[in-house]
Amino acid sequence: MPECSDIIYDLEKVNQIIDLCIDCELYDEVNDIIGLSTNAQSYIDDLYKPNGEKSLEAFGLEKFDFPVEVIRITPSIISSETIQASLLFRAKKPPYPLKNEAGIKPKPLLKNWSDLFWAKRIRAELLCHNKDTWNKRYEDLLTFLDRRIPVSKSENQTDFILTKFNYLMEQSAVATSEASYGYAERARDTLYKLYKEYDDPERGPYDRWILWNKGMAYQHMVGRNQEAVLDFNWVIRKFWLQKPEKNKEKIEKILREGCGHKRNVDIVLEYLINIVPAYLQRAAINLKLQLGYHALQTLSKGLDDLLLKIKGDSPEKLICDATDHLQRRIDLQRIEALLQLDLENDDRAKDWLKKAHDDIFNDKDWNPKVVTLPLNEEGSSHKAIKTQLVEHTLKWFEQKASRLLRILPNPQNKSKIEKSTRDENTSEEIKQSFTYLKGLIKIFWHAEQGSSSYWDWVEGNNQDELIYFSRWAQLLKLGMETVDKLRKLGGEPPDFRLNLPTSLIKPGDASACLLEDTIDLYLFLSKKKKLPVIRDERPKNHRTKTIELENLRSDDLPDFTNGLSVFYKKMSNYLLKEKAIPPAAFQNSRKGAITLTLLKDDHLQLLAALDEFHEEFGENQQIHALKRCDERLIWHRVKGKADPKGGCTNCLMEINESFSPESFDGLLLCQTFQKEIPSDKKELPPEKRNMDHNDYEFIMQDTEKHLTEHLAWHSQQPPQQTLRFIGLQRWNSLTPAQGKSVGGGYFIYRTDSDGEVDLGIAIDPGFDYVRNLFRMGFSLMDVDIVLISHAHPDHLWDFESMVQLLHELEGKTHKIHQLNVVLTLGSYHRLSHIINNPGLRRFINPLVLDIRKEIEPNFFKKLARTEEDKTPQNLLNYCFSFSQKKENEKTIGWQPVLPGSTNNGTNREIEIWPTRAYHEDYSEISDSFGFLIKVREQDSSETDDKQFCFGYTGDTKWVSKDLYNQGCPNDEPTCQEKCHKDKEAPRWKDVASQYADCDVLLMHLGSLINHKKKDEDHFKDYPNAEKCEALIRSKNHPYLMGMIRFLREIYKEPRKDKLILMGEFGEELRGGIRTDIVKRLQQGLTRDWQIVPVDVGLDILLHSYAEGDQPIGKFEFLCALCDKHRPLSEIDYFRFGQDEAIFYICKTCKKATPADVRQTRLGQLYEIGRELRTFSQKAR
Repeated sequence: MPECSDIIYDLEKVNQIIDLCIDCELYDEVNDIIGLSTNAQSYIDDLYKPNGEKSLEAFGLEKFDFPVEVIRITPSIISSETIQASLLFRAKKPPYPLKNEAGIKPKPLLKNWSDLFWAKRIRAELLCHNKDTWNKRYEDLLTFLDRRIPVSKSENQTDFILTKFNYLMEQSAVATSEASYGYAERARDTLYKLYKEYDDPERGPYDRWILWNKGMAYQHMVGRNQEAVLDFNWVIRKFWLQKPEKNKEKIEKILREGCGHKRNVDIVLEYLINIVPAYLQRAAINLKLQLGYHALQTLSKGLDDLLLKIKGDSPEKLICDATDHLQRRIDLQRIEALLQLDLENDDRAKDWLKKAHDDIFNDKDWNPKVVTLPLNEEGSSHKAIKTQLVEHTLKWFEQKASRLLRILPNPQNKSKIEKSTRDENTSEEIKQSFTYLKGLIKIFWHAEQGSSSYWDWVEGNNQDELIYFSRWAQLLKLGMETVDKLRKLGGEPPDFRLNLPTSLIKPGDASACLLEDTIDLYLFLSKKKKLPVIRDERPKNHRTKTIELENLRSDDLPDFTNGLSVFYKKMSNYLLKEKAIPPAAFQNSRKGAITLTLLKDDHLQLLAALDEFHEEFGENQQIHALKRCDERLIWHRVKGKADPKGGCTNCLMEINESFSPESFDGLLLCQTFQKEIPSDKKELPPEKRNMDHNDYEFIMQDTEKHLTEHLAWHSQQPPQQTLRFIGLQRWNSLTPAQGKSVGGGYFIYRTDSDGEVDLGIAIDPGFDYVRNLFRMGFSLMDVDIVLISHAHPDHLWDFESMVQLLHELEGKTHKIHQLNVVLTLGSYHRLSHIINNPGLRRFINPLVLDIRKEIEPNFFKKLARTEEDKTPQNLLNYCFSFSQKKENEKTIGWQPVLPGSTNNGTNREIEIWPTRAYHEDYSEISDSFGFLIKVREQDSSETDDKQFCFGYTGDTKWVSKDLYNQGCPNDEPTCQEKCHKDKEAPRWKDVASQYADCDVLLMHLGSLINHKKKDEDHFKDYPNAEKCEALIRSKNHPYLMGMIRFLREIYKEPRKDKLILMGEFGEELRGGIRTDIVKRLQQGLTRDWQIVPVDVGLDILLHSYAEGDQPIGKFEFLCALCDKHRPLSEIDYFRFGQDEAIFYICKTCKKATPADVRQTRLGQLYEIGRELRTFSQKAR
């Protein structure tokens, strides 16, 4: 490629510096660097006069020959070597003249660069103001760039192409979505004229810049987050592997050395302009996808260290300011991640907020207990990042305030009310949460002297206003729900007192005060901007006066509509029922009186607008339209057709002579036709009489109570302080021929000193998982962690049921139980409709196994690290660790140990390490995985070697060194190059070596031979290695030949003795094949190790913590007949029922138990299961 001239090289670097300043909100520095002509400067000055933005209508872009005349920049920022070689550089006069001066002939293309820098100056002004009147001028800016892009070749074609390339990239930055992507594609086509080879090291920075812009374009498109993150990942990966270093450690060394050399400067600038922002955008997508953990993982401490080093080694204030800005953005995203994970009580959230207020607002005295917002000063710098901090601060206050609903006692539970009044911690938390809620409602629209309201921070920017109104509606909902609960507490019992601030003593007084504040909030904002109406009724210039539903973001629309719906329903209840009106709350509102007519009109207009919106822009689901129709009725009292005898006849209207409404007497209380039991029925025995409403209610309420017990409380599973495994799967078939119990999965659980389950790990919850879990005597509250190995339905189907049941639990008890789900990216996409659902996502904390694979191409090979490899970095990248979550010194569940946690490892009680599995996932984006589950005793240190390790292969075919590396039958040169290039690190890593340290290994068989293919459905069809290996290669499971090799391999060089559990049997293995084949495998391959087939109800005691220093490996099973744990050496099997359930019984019971007793006991377990045992509610 011909080299570009020195001046073009310098101008490209100047362009980078200006982009860095714009991205980091260093607008004053942009003004200092870009020296304008007199006319251009006058144009800019006019913009800052009253109503100056109107000058943008003329835009002034055609008026100036050379709008930018000089570039003022310190040479050392770019590269002193290059600048000194430039003809335009003068040691005594550092600025570069860009126009014709005496004695200096202007360089070709300088006019184009002058116009380009002028466009950048205008873009900086638009971003700085960020108001609607300014933002609509981006189209004019694109038009200007289109007109100024170079069209004729200069003497130096390289200069011409690079100048055109920089124009296209600026257009890509100004545009959004598809338009931005199109400009980036044009830039790539232009670049190809200079660099034909994709691996040309000089081309690398340009390609990474293009992919960065494409990622940003994808982010603004609907449903293109995956493409965006792939582009950002590519940018990050290629930067660390760029030539000539091709090594992350070497690149980091250059970054730490600072800007002392041309090569260093190029890398430092790219790192600040594209790479750190790529990490930030990747984290932003993580947050958008509800992946707060991974956002923290993306923003690891290594970013802070490198930024600090770059800042320390740079003498330039501009570089220091840019690193400070990037560090603030990193900290703000970390705060957002903690808030998304509902960790507002985490010390880091408060500390980072305090630090951010100090750094950004210079507020060293920010008080987390006082709800205030900083003053929004006109013309202040860093407006975008300040607004972001304001939003995070509000979110923190919101989460603190929303706790009030959860900690206020249930009005029906008098014992809890009395306990709350006695508990100082609870009383203080109620007081503080109430203060947060009142302060939050006020700060949304009103500010004390020296501070600003939230409205002050968003007014004038339409998109920010729409986000504001979404949060406004949710706050109205929170206010009304809290009012409701406080009102109910005010009457039960009459002498109940809450420790509330000032004069708010009785809950009734508190509810009235809070209701008045909520009404003030509604009235103020509903006057600021008109609530949605149908488009024909929108006023002129409606964009500034009306909330447009079609412009609300997909996340904000349901929050907005749901929040207002609850507000209107509660208010209609108060206004239509006289007894429910709190004293003077409506008439004495500071913003004016609120009336039924006002609220009714607003609500009906909103519903009409929603009907129109969903017909025009939405899915137009009729069930939602029907619900909106029902919602209109809250303002009307529907009266039925009265019957002369009394009662309502809306349902039971006379239709013919046989009509007999008295049949419902005793059930429907509206029927008063029969006062006594008819004489002809008096003599009937009770069992032949019709049941009355009391019978119905008793049965229904008892059933509901039974379900609630399976959701709300941890079960008791004696003996105490044990770690156990239970099988919940029978057959693996997705479409069983005869089976009643399919799919399922597995469950590992631990009991505490009371025998209550304090840890539960659900593995691959497929079909019927919840049913089988409940039948085995467990509750959904027992489940804390869910592991999903791949995206097949029979491994994740019931996860949605689990989440829906937790949603139902919240409705019943106000409990929120969150599941930590470790899953593949393919599984995430299959379950995304749940994970991203606004009403369900709070029950899920998703942790994605293979989210790093685009950044780290060898991720799959590096799985299943040994104890020797357990470095802090590997724990961050290849392991999910969990610790107990505590609140007021009480354990309330489990939470992941977050990236960046400063603990010394003592609270990593659970470690989940993914392992390699070779199994077609059919998601097209993920592999399949297994797991190593490591459990240590509570409060033991990470150096304690007493750690139980449970291995799970998941679904995998057999892959080994002899089969795919040394034993490849087609040893062609191309295959040789790929598979045998590195003998120490073969291409295909085996499966078996990952499980050497396991105490228990759960393996999946699949089937034995290819029974579905006629020419391979007999064992005699596998007479030699070729046929057997063909079977192993072709199947997604090991099958018999692969399983034999699997067991042989792990038994050959055992680090420790193992218990082998074998599951995932095809239903064709009926008739006792399951038990027979595992006996053959044990006798032939692992005589010293026990192999047990897994069926629903297999209960293995893995380890007991109650017996002190008991060695790991003393396994026992629960006998289905005597209900006692017996040594595994005593296990025997009994098949029962139509689908051949395996029951595990001890040899003694098999010999001693009469057949009829055995049949009765096993029949009860088969039909009903085990009884749920929990602590009584009173004991809690």
